[in-house]
Amino acid sequence: MNRRPGDIARPFRCQKRHSLRYVNYDPRTMLTPKTGVNTQENELRDRSVWDGSVYTQLGFDLEPWRAVVGTRFTHNQLFGNNLSSRGSAVYQLNSNNSVKAVVGQAFRAPTLFELYFLTKPMTAGGVVGNPDLDP
Repeated sequence: MNRRPGDIARPFRCQKRHSLRYVNYDPRTMLTPKTGVNTQENELRDRSVWDGSVYTQLGFDLEPWRAVVGTRFTHNQLFGNNLSSRGSAVYQLNSNNSVKAVVGQAFRAPTLFELYFLTKPMTAGGVVGNPDLDP
């Protein structure tokens, strides 16, 4: 992505995930509740979680070097606060080749599916969410 000095990307993000209903189907028949299959509750009905984040990024371009450092603060309703940072440096060897180094830490909260989904009735190969997952 080519940015000019002073360009600012969207420096914030907020989202809310809400599960009204998650429908199972039988892959052998492709039937869903609308076509007559009686599905079971799977623990996702009316679950929700929200998170928001703010970030800042600083870069410089001094041929043959380019570097970017940034940090992001995230607040998640279930998992609290996290501060993640990242830095990268690129050395342009010639017009076709470069060397790049990146170091950083990331944060990803588990999804509602990963936390709470439960196949009912439990059968071999069933899916079970884990409410004890950590980011």
